[in-house]
Amino acid sequence: MSIQKIAIISDTSIALPDHISYEKPFIKNGKPVCIHSQGLFLVPNTININGKEYYDQINISTGKMVEFMNKCPKTNYLTSAPSPSRFLETFMRVPKRYTSILCIPLSSKLSASYSAAQMAVNEAKNIPGIHEITLVDSQAATGSLGLIVLKLLEIARQGGSITHLLNTIKEINLSLGMFGYLDGMYYVWRSGRIPKFAYMASSILGIKPIFRIFQNNISIASKVRTKKRGMERLTSLIRNEVGESELNVLVLYGKSRIDGLKLADLVRDRLNTRSVELGQFNATTIAHSGPNILGLAYYEG
Repeated sequence: MSIQKIAIISDTSIALPDHISYEKPFIKNGKPVCIHSQGLFLVPNTININGKEYYDQINISTGKMVEFMNKCPKTNYLTSAPSPSRFLETFMRVPKRYTSILCIPLSSKLSASYSAAQMAVNEAKNIPGIHEITLVDSQAATGSLGLIVLKLLEIARQGGSITHLLNTIKEINLSLGMFGYLDGMYYVWRSGRIPKFAYMASSILGIKPIFRIFQNNISIASKVRTKKRGMERLTSLIRNEVGESELNVLVLYGKSRIDGLKLADLVRDRLNTRSVELGQFNATTIAHSGPNILGLAYYEG
């Protein structure tokens, strides 16, 4: 039986399948450092709600975030990437049974998480006895990052080397993609990502956008008027991209797991899939997008 030698570190911007469970978080000075699950360590993003700090997936779940937004839709939900010190503390908490660390945060083009990790890696070089750390720019977000990390964990648990892991990241990124459906643009506007007139126009016309994340770029791929049509369009857009290629797919939902299950059934029916996993978006993503979001992340192979 192989023993995992390389610990994988990311941040809670990631979206992973529902079946992954986390152990009690590491705490320092009363604040959480990270959560962990069998060789995977996640450094939390911070969400500020009415002046109080919450740590994504530690003391605020996605469900709790949805409750906040339903009760107080006009509240500003401010998010921030993990600090360098929190990454450094996580590096130091990795047990000695691991021989090294692969750190793969959210894409450097989409978050300050990568630069924070880079500062922590530089600081770690001055600490005797700390693990050797390899930092990689994932060039991915949420579910796309989740698919990469799932594959890395699989290889690491089989005793894979750092070279094997790095080659796997490059290979997956060649066909990695993600599409998402938004039920409205309100929270995107509130987070400052679109102007008010764009939000107002979409509301008046009943437009529900479908966005695409590909190679660090986020763009509008299509527009629909109903959730049902949105689910259908998500699968048709991917089919147009990959044809009959065999896919590994992560189906993601925000507020409604039932919608996630419906979308997963549609994926199995319409796409050639090798694996289909179901998971929930993190609280940080919900803060920017709103609760009624759906997504499909995928790669070929």
